[in-house]
Amino acid sequence: MTVNTLFLSDVQLNNPSSGAEQVLHQQVRGFEKLGQKIVAITRANGKGVDFVYEQRRIKVGTYFADTGNPIGFVLAVFRKPIKHYEVLRPDRPIDILIAHQPYTFLSFILRGLTGKIPVIYIYHSPSHEEYALTHQGTFSIVRKVNAAIRKYIEGFCIRRAQKVITLSQYMAQKAATIHQVPNRYITVNPGGANLEKFKPLNNRKQIKSDLNLPADKIHLFTLRNLDPRMGIENLLQAIKILKNEGMRLHLLIGGEGPERTKLQRLAINLELKQEVTFTGFIHADDLCRYYSAADFFILPTRNLEGFGLVTPEALACGTPVLATPVGGSIEILSTFNPALLFNDPSADAMASGLKQIVDNYFNDESKYLELRKNCRDHVESKYSWKRHVDTLGLIAKEVVSTVTH
Repeated sequence: MTVNTLFLSDVQLNNPSSGAEQVLHQQVRGFEKLGQKIVAITRANGKGVDFVYEQRRIKVGTYFADTGNPIGFVLAVFRKPIKHYEVLRPDRPIDILIAHQPYTFLSFILRGLTGKIPVIYIYHSPSHEEYALTHQGTFSIVRKVNAAIRKYIEGFCIRRAQKVITLSQYMAQKAATIHQVPNRYITVNPGGANLEKFKPLNNRKQIKSDLNLPADKIHLFTLRNLDPRMGIENLLQAIKILKNEGMRLHLLIGGEGPERTKLQRLAINLELKQEVTFTGFIHADDLCRYYSAADFFILPTRNLEGFGLVTPEALACGTPVLATPVGGSIEILSTFNPALLFNDPSADAMASGLKQIVDNYFNDESKYLELRKNCRDHVESKYSWKRHVDTLGLIAKEVVSTVTH
């Protein structure tokens, strides 16, 4: 029998650019391949024209909500998802509801539409902590009130699920601690990489040239939302330390965010004009080339790294990932090669760790090529999206069976 699945999310489905969008995209497309019929109600931030469309087994309704207009945002979240659902509602009842983030899901709860539908909640990260970290310049009382409201809403929604899924043990512990979710209701289902899209490319030298990477330097790449918790400033300080020690490095920083101007000024002040390039937004179709061109991918996160899809993506391209020991990065890399984890998120630790890896691997061509091969093998064995979707499908069947019997 065909299963009817309802996905609710506060991110868009198509053309994913963030980690949360990628997870949603892979789950919806993966469930479609499993033969399920899907309705997805998704949210886009800002101002725009709401739209619905149908594609094979998937019906999608996307609504806009302007986070810069608090009253308008609340009204949009409360009204618009329901209007889309009334248009897209399947002929047969929904068998399973999978909620990503709280607000669109909240509108269904408050309107009494969840009823006896079994619910799985995908817990990406604590939204109140993310808010507090990215709004550090906001007046303290306003920041605390907003964070408290976000925490309450998220807890209200998460406790209405029969199963909570996280992408890492780190986030599972967050869900248990922050929202008092019993461990028996939490399942860790790691994210993954598209193994057909992200794969080793043989013409790395030509790709480096095409990307205008300077010759005779070790090429580093990082891809982040440029906000304070990502630790880019510490990475720039680490590059400065290694430059002073005579190491020839070049760092590509991909991504946009509120800290970009500040980070560009810091790079200039550290006299890293020849060592650092800010690329801005990189289209998903170009990512494999950037990953493959890099000799090392760097993940310098300071706080709240839930899983980090860029890590398995880079590894799938055969590029070693060096990361701070924060959150999900520990789980991915400690079972592969613990030497790829820095001792801590500081600039000194990153400089020391990078220098050691270069000495131990990069300066020995055979060891470095073997490391690149092992990167790909590690992702193939543990972090494919097919494995993630198959596991989610089994969990959904178990939840449906438990609730309906």
